[in-house]
Amino acid sequence: MLGLQNGIGIPTKSAGAVTTKLFDLTTGTLPAGLTFSRSSPATYISSSGQITTASTDAPRFTYDPVTLAAQGLLIEDASTNLTLYSDDFSNAYWSKYQSSVTSNTATSPDGTFNADTLADNAVNDQHTISRAALPTSATSYTYSVYMKAGTASWGRLTLDNGSAFAFAHFNLSAGTVGASSISGSTLTNLAVRMEAAGNGWYRCSITVTAGVGSLTAFICIQTANSQFGYLGTGSNTILIFGSQFEQMPWPTSYIQTTIAVASRSRDTASATFGTWFNPTEGTLYTEGVCRQSPSLSGWNCPWASLNNGTSGNEILQKISESGGGHQCLITTGGVAQMIQSLGSYTANTPMKVATAYKLNDSNAAKAGTAGTTNTACTLPPMTQLLIGGSMAGTSNTRLNGTLKKVAIYPTRYSTTQLQAVTT
Repeated sequence: MLGLQNGIGIPTKSAGAVTTKLFDLTTGTLPAGLTFSRSSPATYISSSGQITTASTDAPRFTYDPVTLAAQGLLIEDASTNLTLYSDDFSNAYWSKYQSSVTSNTATSPDGTFNADTLADNAVNDQHTISRAALPTSATSYTYSVYMKAGTASWGRLTLDNGSAFAFAHFNLSAGTVGASSISGSTLTNLAVRMEAAGNGWYRCSITVTAGVGSLTAFICIQTANSQFGYLGTGSNTILIFGSQFEQMPWPTSYIQTTIAVASRSRDTASATFGTWFNPTEGTLYTEGVCRQSPSLSGWNCPWASLNNGTSGNEILQKISESGGGHQCLITTGGVAQMIQSLGSYTANTPMKVATAYKLNDSNAAKAGTAGTTNTACTLPPMTQLLIGGSMAGTSNTRLNGTLKKVAIYPTRYSTTQLQAVTT
């Protein structure tokens, strides 16, 4: 039976001068031995459930906006919000069509009285606000807006490039996604998300793959599912806040803008190995959540990496761009030593993963299921731990999710132990 350390099933014994190193990322404080950097401010959900801004180089320990449960350390790639006046829809930057906007009518997800009301008028037509000429360059883009039911219960987001359009309807009273589709061939890979943001708010988003050109983003008020135009009354309303259009295949943490686009830099959390680390054998354990199971070319979402500062020498846990499943890999001198595929991953699902490594004796497990032991495996030189990241470049190399716990145990776990610790 495994002894428990901090409730995650890590045996408490040590091996000589080396010992288990546990990083608990749910306490709201950066654990001793970890360093963190990010060259810009960034937002996160605080313990009060509200969007809060962390200063440059400050870690973001994020919480569920509804239950207020600790979710761990948020690690994201860099991103840029390409819409301006992201929380001021009354600005002339936003075109109004058969609609009106009243500023600062309700408390938004950041806890400030700065949400806007979008209302229809008494015309039989679509009732929208929009922004044209949002640039695209043959990759994935996500448009997200926080919406809340007013006197109307439905909202819609649309992205239109002139020859094709993608849309999704959202039931803001029930918190469910309605009809969605793409019309035309120049937009592809539609993905729709609706995430509860607390106090009746939802972050609604649509993702598409767009070619070189531009898109127009629409926010629409509706009174029913699958509706486009309808006879308005002048009194149908929804609340809106936080527009974000970004070159990402999923919505990332909110980036506020005013007169210019704004960016968030990527997060980096790492630990340099000391005498506690055993370079000849060990087990890497992670517990966390990724926002997406990619299946997208160029997107690998790493959970943790043991490396020497290069991608050629690395023990890596990630969600693979090929199929969107978990993989545990060992690379030494640029040569793959182990590629352990552990099955598919569903976005936003809490998961425990462990990689056991030793010369000619390595394996991995996820959610209680272990792979087959690799018996021809040379270990790489390792000098550091990278949490929620890998050494495979300067972009698309972050988890884009949260990690609750990361541990390095100084002995190679048996298959039984791997199964137990990840259950």
